[in-house]
Amino acid sequence: MSVKKEEMEIRDERLQSRDEKISDLKDKVDDLKQSQKEQENEISSLKSKINRLCTENNRLKKKFEFKKHNSKFENRGDN
Repeated sequence: MSVKKEEMEIRDERLQSRDEKISDLKDKVDDLKQSQKEQENEISSLKSKINRLCTENNRLKKKFEFKKHNSKFENRGDN
């Protein structure tokens, strides 16, 4: 009877150890998921900034081209 009891205790210890490992792994997975969400949010934020900068850049290019175009006509009028 004592052998069975020891075997049961050993099994219980192993099960408890496995449960702890599983719990630790689940925590790790949760941490990684949270980190991934944060990185995705950062990527999204950076994409938005890039889009705004590209829009502003295009606006400034058009403005510059318009001024350059107008200055050609002004220079012709001076001749």
